[in-house]
Amino acid sequence: MRKYLKQIVSESAIYGFAGVITSFIGMFLMPIYTKVFEPKDYAIIALIGTTSTLISMFIIFGMDNAVALWYWDKPGTSDRKKIISCWYFFMTTLSLVAGSVFIFFPGFFSRLILNSAVYTQLIILFGFNILVASYQKIANIWFRIRRKPVLAVSYSLFISLITIGLNLLFILKLKMGLEGIYYSQLIASVVGFILTTIVLYKWLSVSDFDWGLLRQMLRFSLPLIPAALVYWLMSSASTYFINLYVTDKAEIGLYQVGSTIASVLGLATWAFLQAWPPFALSIHKESNARNVYSLVFEVYCVVGFFFAFCLGLFAGEILHVFTNKNYAGAKNVIGLLAVNSILIGLPGILSIANNIVKKNSPYAMAVIAGSAFTVILFLLLIPVLGKEGAAIAMIIGNCVVAIFLGYKVQKLYFIAYEFKRIFGMLLLQVIFFFLLWRFVDSLIIKMAGIIVLALMILLIYQNKFGKNIFRNVVKT
Repeated sequence: MRKYLKQIVSESAIYGFAGVITSFIGMFLMPIYTKVFEPKDYAIIALIGTTSTLISMFIIFGMDNAVALWYWDKPGTSDRKKIISCWYFFMTTLSLVAGSVFIFFPGFFSRLILNSAVYTQLIILFGFNILVASYQKIANIWFRIRRKPVLAVSYSLFISLITIGLNLLFILKLKMGLEGIYYSQLIASVVGFILTTIVLYKWLSVSDFDWGLLRQMLRFSLPLIPAALVYWLMSSASTYFINLYVTDKAEIGLYQVGSTIASVLGLATWAFLQAWPPFALSIHKESNARNVYSLVFEVYCVVGFFFAFCLGLFAGEILHVFTNKNYAGAKNVIGLLAVNSILIGLPGILSIANNIVKKNSPYAMAVIAGSAFTVILFLLLIPVLGKEGAAIAMIIGNCVVAIFLGYKVQKLYFIAYEFKRIFGMLLLQVIFFFLLWRFVDSLIIKMAGIIVLALMILLIYQNKFGKNIFRNVVKT
């Protein structure tokens, strides 16, 4: 059992390495960018980014999940070549269609998304980027299903560093403004497309494209599209709703800065969720697999929310270091979005049951229910609370998803999750962090309080399970 734990931890650490470095560089650049861009400029970046997430969802079309599953079910090289070729050429077609729409009708989309026709050049650059951006996803999935985390991270890190370097060149040196961001993204995406094609050229052939196989994969992935759409509504569309209901567009910029800082934690959860599905599927036939799933869920919750609360507690200090006074209004939203980052990852762990039994309808139902709550709360809370209302709405919506999905998947594939113990540990953390946030101003005392809480959690588990926690939790 310990080898499994070491494996998932080590692979998560490798996937997270590039994210940590990229995040650090991004945080390092934030003081520079806040001198160049006002909060209203960040609003433009946020709205285009939200649109990019939406378009990418339709281009990927849930096929990343189908490819991973079919790859493990088809051990033969010829079958696997058909799987990769089907996805590659299918996604190429969707990219061409989606990108062309934005390239040929930039004025329409500039007015629709950004409420102004002056951003047509940004929309054109965005359209060209759509043509090639999604190939990075193919490379990422390819390395993951082949259990090559070092190559996956090296590829992602290389593209990230190119993007950051070009941003420095175009924005700071050449003074290109917002356009510099999208020129940087386009060039980096072209590089990613070329590298992906080089890596996969032996696995790609038009003759390997199989309509029958593609239809099978699409039948699996199609139910994920409505779920992904409604999930986009509850996780990414918040900037659209803020833009709709808040007069001061700087609120969107402040929300984006808060989201950027909270994304540091999101990178850690992303790294884990990159390693988790292939690892979990690879051991699902082992006798102790369910115990591993239960333990991983508990560790994710206790550790994840601990760091989310930490980020919220030190939000003011982080903004003081990395931004200027114009962005102080992002303080409250950072902690809320950090908590939301952890909540977003819960379905990724719980839905391993869906993958094992090959039934995605419970996941779709859970996301639809959660998104309905989120959108309703967007309409109710944003006009009153602004960006904080958007963050609270997402938190409640993601709680609904986790609770609904947790209930449904237990009927498909029962796992003995220790929900009572997890809730108890989270309640302890909430009380402790609330007291620090409400009554303590000293940075040193806050840090000391966090250390005390961490030791308390360790002692509780030590007392519960003895010296070797993992061995006693998982009866091997």
